[in-house]
Amino acid sequence: MFALAMVPFAATSVHAQSLRCIEEHLVSETRLDERPISYAMLDNGTLAVLHIDPDAVIRFYDTSHDTLELVGEYIPSSASYRNTIHAHGNDIYTCLPASDHPDSQDAIFVIDACDPSNPTLRTEISVEHNLNLADFEGNTAYFMNDDFLGPGDGFLYVYDITDPDKPIRRRRVNTGLRVPREHGFQVAGGLMHISTYDRISTYTIDEAGQTKWQHAYRFDVNAVWAMEAVGQMLYMGHDEKFEIYDFSDPANPTLRASDDRPSYGGIIIDGSTAYVLQNGIGVYDVSNPDAPHLTGHFSDYAGVNGVIPFNDRVLVTRDSGVSIFNQTVKDYQGPEPLTTLTGGEPHEMVIQDNTAYIANGSFRMTIYDLTDPMAPVFLDAVGEGYFSEDYRQIAADEDSIVTASDEGTIGIFTNIDPTQPDHVASISDFVSVTDMDIENNLLVVIGFVEGDSPGVTEGTLGIYDITEPANPIQRSMLPGFGDPQWIRLTDSSAITYDASSDFDTDHRGLVSFDITDP
Repeated sequence: MFALAMVPFAATSVHAQSLRCIEEHLVSETRLDERPISYAMLDNGTLAVLHIDPDAVIRFYDTSHDTLELVGEYIPSSASYRNTIHAHGNDIYTCLPASDHPDSQDAIFVIDACDPSNPTLRTEISVEHNLNLADFEGNTAYFMNDDFLGPGDGFLYVYDITDPDKPIRRRRVNTGLRVPREHGFQVAGGLMHISTYDRISTYTIDEAGQTKWQHAYRFDVNAVWAMEAVGQMLYMGHDEKFEIYDFSDPANPTLRASDDRPSYGGIIIDGSTAYVLQNGIGVYDVSNPDAPHLTGHFSDYAGVNGVIPFNDRVLVTRDSGVSIFNQTVKDYQGPEPLTTLTGGEPHEMVIQDNTAYIANGSFRMTIYDLTDPMAPVFLDAVGEGYFSEDYRQIAADEDSIVTASDEGTIGIFTNIDPTQPDHVASISDFVSVTDMDIENNLLVVIGFVEGDSPGVTEGTLGIYDITEPANPIQRSMLPGFGDPQWIRLTDSSAITYDASSDFDTDHRGLVSFDITDP
């Protein structure tokens, strides 16, 4: 019933290969199935995770060991992708919208997880809106709804939770602000900061929960992506910089420091350390707010949505699981990007000589000249008209470039002219492709094909001879994979990783195949 699979580093997914250079810092990885969408850490060291696919469930994991250990779960009535969970002490707060509530009533559930093996519902707070944003200061809880319902629906609710079994409403007010879910709001030091796309509005809060507008700062950027408030300091990230503001005088905040690295995700403050989701995860020493400096930088992989420092570990959460690092990762000096390319929906990239080929989602395949890595030059975007699906995977050798779409169609291009690949053939054996590699004119594909029964797919490895790219020849098809993740070719061997939790899967885990005779 519990979908939990711990993946040791030697058998991680393809995304984790980028972390091999910091292997000494990585303790373990845990794959979480059933679509984890929200994480929260309790004071007792329990990680709460909200899953919503196929059913809504909040699962609780013990983080005191080298790997996550599932210890309990709580099943709410329902949940959607818009729901979030928030921790205060050892309690979880989550809002169930009227559309999902059995009584058609918006409500906040307060779940007692002091014993994470047996979480119980403390109380249910009836409200008038779906309040999926939350923050806490002391024994006061602040809830807001995001802008899903449109302008003017930024309602703020303030509750006294001194007795979490009997929360007392102190105030409800319509702020009139559109609050994006991913930006939210922060409460600290008697101040409330609300992010609304390109500006931050600041309010003072008195003991009765009364708010008073103090200041609105508009940034000349597309969006404020993240903020974290600690005392009178506000740490803010947008698409140009990571900045620190001092709100000792709330009506006249001052900029204390600015770093020219853009922030596209969350900011987490742990004492004098700031973790900033940038191109990877930037680690800053912010002990002196006038002179923050980057102490470490490590690249993570797809779907990263948060960092949770806890005791001597750093948990990195993403949309498929959790990686646990030692605190030593804070000082790891990983490579920082020389430049950043924006636009499109990049999934994978290969480089031949000084040319980069990017599987760029619905933008098909985009090509850049990297002769000067500080100033990449866009050359072309190809693929329109060959097949309509998004490009997700890409592989290349000296003669060919191979792409795979989200619906399994494989396209073969010749790169006689690297700037203008010519589409010469397609392969349609797969319904989805998870990874590919090419060596010595052999294209090896791992993914899923149609099974024996309608609607059933089977994990399969396929080998093709592409000596003549316009005439690919299928050499073999090997079934028996449950959840194939990646494949690499080296010295006439194919190394695969299957993350299936089914021990009856033929090729589970890390497996090497001899393909001398394909």
